[in-house]
Amino acid sequence: MQIKKISTPIKITILLGIITAIALGIFFGVQELYKSDYPKELLDFSDDYEIDPKLGKHQILKQTNKDAYYVLHYPDTNIDTIDQWIKSQMNHTLKTYPSQPTTDPENKQQIKQLYSINNVQERYLSIQLDTLENNQVVNRTSRVYDVDNQTFINTDIFKPKAIRLLTQHLRDNINLNKNQANIRKIKLDNTFEDLYLTENILIFNYMNQSIPFKYTEHPNYLKLSLGNTEPVDKAIASTYLDYGYEDTKMVALTFDDGPHETYAYQIMDKFEAYSGQATFFVVGQRIPGREQVIVDVLDRGHQIANHSYSHPNFHKLTDAEIIEELIKTETLVKDASGYDESLQVRPPYGNMHKDQISRLGFTIINWDVDSLDWKSKNASTICKATTQYVKDGSIVVMHEIYGSTVESLDCILETLSDQGYKFVTVKELFLAKGIEINPKKPYYRVK
Repeated sequence: MQIKKISTPIKITILLGIITAIALGIFFGVQELYKSDYPKELLDFSDDYEIDPKLGKHQILKQTNKDAYYVLHYPDTNIDTIDQWIKSQMNHTLKTYPSQPTTDPENKQQIKQLYSINNVQERYLSIQLDTLENNQVVNRTSRVYDVDNQTFINTDIFKPKAIRLLTQHLRDNINLNKNQANIRKIKLDNTFEDLYLTENILIFNYMNQSIPFKYTEHPNYLKLSLGNTEPVDKAIASTYLDYGYEDTKMVALTFDDGPHETYAYQIMDKFEAYSGQATFFVVGQRIPGREQVIVDVLDRGHQIANHSYSHPNFHKLTDAEIIEELIKTETLVKDASGYDESLQVRPPYGNMHKDQISRLGFTIINWDVDSLDWKSKNASTICKATTQYVKDGSIVVMHEIYGSTVESLDCILETLSDQGYKFVTVKELFLAKGIEINPKKPYYRVK
């Protein structure tokens, strides 16, 4: 039988049909794979993040496993230090998330990384990486790269005292319940790197939140230049910072009648050996000439409080006279240190009428343990009088102006520490016990 030859045009048509079918198959197959493996919302880039192809070529890493889809957007900056850091963060994301295994294989969890990139003064390149798990930010980290010095910057660009104020700035602005223990544990040092720089603002990325700070308005905070801002040699205000706390027994040892130019430092040194803090109730008329004591007490983490200006008996004063006594001391503390918060108050001799307390609205701190140091002026007697009555939450009254009181602290701190007590300020005691202060009542102990 003779086989009929297929003409060349027909051959071409058939071949084109086969190629078209294969191409369509590949196209729809890829589309289906694309659709099933990588949901569109993971591939989309949010307008909330700023990117600049000139600073870093946009790249996407896609992976999947039994638990999750991963789509990690990132910039390729061609700067080895930055790109290695980005790679390490992405490896961390791939190893860490999802936070829980997937229970439904048909609905894998979605892990996405987004980023912002910014340049200031052609010198500081900022990168922020956000990891999202099922559309919720679970990790935020950032770095500022100094192109001139070829290194990441950190909080060491600030003076040590400024770092304390920046810690307070973070505590004041972070979105957490102010009585939560973890907010008291926020404490910067000179190695913090999670920063993001713009023309006027330095952003601290802390606990997955971004907290802006207008560094251009505080050149006196700077130890080194930043952006277009140069350091300024100007005094920095002092601030009080509590040191966090643990679930343990606590006692607040308080010292009246200072500041004393010698004993205050000896007291602080003794507390430092036990990682503790004290509260100093100062008399206003004793501050002039001792302003540096106020500054150093605050800067070393202790609390300054108000013991009136001239140490009168408040029972004998009018409301206006009491207010004047307290405001004069508060003003002297502020002028000496820059500390600008309302001070807790201890009336001289613990005397103040209940109706005055209710009317005036100051926070009145008395005591439940009296060391009687003014009476005995004997170190061993003071130690015994103090330690035998202390309970969890006690407030102990002592006096800063006696050498015997300072001497007694060796015994007091050792004895109470052996019993499991932590030495905290009065303010910290309220925070630790979760007590909201009522300014219409006096406090003797925090339970």
